[in-house]
Amino acid sequence: IKEKSDVVPKEPGTAATKENPIKTIVEEPIVTEENRQREKDVKKRLEHCKQAYNEKVKKLKNILSNFARPGTNPVAQTEEVVAGIADDVLKDSNSAVHLVNLKGKEESSYYHSINVTVLCMLVARTMQLEQKYSDILSQAALLHDVGKARLPGKVVRKKGKLSDAEYNLHKMHVQYSLEAVAKLELDPLVKLIIAQHHEYLDGSGFPKGIKAEKIHPLSRLFTIINDYDNLCNNMFSGDNMTPCDAIAKIYRQENRFDKKMVRHFINTLGVYPPGTLVELETGQIASVVAVNPEALLLPEVALLDKKGNKDHMALVNLKDAGIKIVRSINISELKKHDTQHNHAEQGVNYYAS
Repeated sequence: IKEKSDVVPKEPGTAATKENPIKTIVEEPIVTEENRQREKDVKKRLEHCKQAYNEKVKKLKNILSNFARPGTNPVAQTEEVVAGIADDVLKDSNSAVHLVNLKGKEESSYYHSINVTVLCMLVARTMQLEQKYSDILSQAALLHDVGKARLPGKVVRKKGKLSDAEYNLHKMHVQYSLEAVAKLELDPLVKLIIAQHHEYLDGSGFPKGIKAEKIHPLSRLFTIINDYDNLCNNMFSGDNMTPCDAIAKIYRQENRFDKKMVRHFINTLGVYPPGTLVELETGQIASVVAVNPEALLLPEVALLDKKGNKDHMALVNLKDAGIKIVRSINISELKKHDTQHNHAEQGVNYYAS
């Protein structure tokens, strides 16, 4: 697989905790007319991307709901969805990542498959993979969890930790997915990725517990992306991580994940992916808007004022401003603090919804 080499980024930071509480916002952001126009442009692109994103989710839902119905052609249908994502969603990669970090919260498992598809395409582009490999990753992403339809609803939708018996049932979804796609005319690599999307380098994965030498490079990449979205956007776990913390966890698990693939993943999303809520060293709260490829720790952000004013969120390039991020913040942590931060949360929701 032809790819581009990258530089290893610094280890990501950590989110706000009880030991590291959120500071008080210390000053109002200064908003220029140029800044207002830039903000309008960003919101417009995000809204366009959101509409295209939701359209692809509806198409995938229709495909998977009628997957086994006679006369349907899931291969052609998923290829159409992949092409549509490439044409409509990836025109603005920052908006696409922002939506990945937002849309996983929706009450629909279909968002997970679209999230993973979008991220596969973005990382494949960063790696400069041949188009056929990007398409293989994307099609595997759309179909990797199709077998979950055969699992009991109480297992798939259970909030909280699964029992041992429930977890054993959950692991069966890999086999069920393979059975669902067995007769489809898919590239063999698509089926291999589906078979290996829960396998880890150290042999701790499932269903076979195979180790590094037996796991295909594309499967290694896919596992990172799949785990990232599950860590950030598991709508039933109740303890979702911030994007930054999810990246940090993956980064530290060198025994599980391919280091080279992790570097590509971080170079695509940044240490603080778009949509991440952060606290700056000034004490201000901000939402990450865009990755800075030349300085992964210093993205462009939208500052939120004390009142959470929806019309006055200054966009700031942290590299140009010389301002550092202290930590990432989970919105659930934000809710535990004072009125100022609750107002700020409203601003985030306005910008990101």
